[in-house]
Amino acid sequence: MVELKRIRYFLAVAEELHFGRAAARLNMSQPPLSEQIRLMEEDTGIRLFDRSTQGVRLTAAGSVLYDAVRRGVQIMDLGVHSARLVAAGQGGRLVIGFVSSASITIVPRLVRHLTQSLPAVEPQLRQYGSAREIEEDLVGNALDIGLVRPPVVSAGLTAVHLIDDAMLCALPDVHPLAKRKSIAIEELATERFIMFSSSTPNNVNLLVQRACARADFIPRVSQYVNDVYAMVGLVASGLGVALVPRSLANLAVHGAKFVPVRNVVEQFTLSVAWRADERMPVVRRAAETIIELFAGAGKAPASFPATL
Repeated sequence: MVELKRIRYFLAVAEELHFGRAAARLNMSQPPLSEQIRLMEEDTGIRLFDRSTQGVRLTAAGSVLYDAVRRGVQIMDLGVHSARLVAAGQGGRLVIGFVSSASITIVPRLVRHLTQSLPAVEPQLRQYGSAREIEEDLVGNALDIGLVRPPVVSAGLTAVHLIDDAMLCALPDVHPLAKRKSIAIEELATERFIMFSSSTPNNVNLLVQRACARADFIPRVSQYVNDVYAMVGLVASGLGVALVPRSLANLAVHGAKFVPVRNVVEQFTLSVAWRADERMPVVRRAAETIIELFAGAGKAPASFPATL
């Protein structure tokens, strides 16, 4: 095995083809450098340089070794740099799970902010049908960070509030209420609703059911879907109405209209969640960065939880 420092000495001499200049570049005197090169030739069993009164030049074997170790040192230096970024929480792979209702405006904004603030981080995104599934994968280490609709019920997770999104009603554009500037929730009592699948507890469904219960009716569900795109698509098809977050108004779907809903106190809250005992610096730093993004908009706490 050749010591790393001798490889670097060898590279300096091979590039300068002059022991004096190489020694100056390495901030050392020439005799110790010459001795290190001699020891490297002894370790490898290869004569690396031809030395003469005309100067120093690489042997054929030395040229082959130079090309190989130069590439190796570049890869190693890159690896060290990447490892330092990971150790500082500024680099590495980050698996982010999100509920589909957050995918229209929240996720693109968040990813842009992450990649600008932490350019060495590699986000990998996964869409989920419910916050409960995200919690399960956070606990099971399949995810690093989750964007969820609270409440977060799994033990061992930390969650921080990000935003509150007002409630809109998605209606077919031919619906009589679609031309209104706002709708009282009581006016939806006889409508058919499109909701998320009930096979897994869904916090959006619970919120909608609670809002309807305050208006003294139970929503009649005509269709169940797994993501918000299917939900709005079925609304546009005339199969029912849906109560959705205000951010979905940015989703242009032919045949669907979004109208604000009055007489509701419920809002679609979004939180960021991660493991409370998380030890990966990149996860903790990314969580801070996400919270900072929304705190800057005045929609999240300015201070971080003690677990960060």
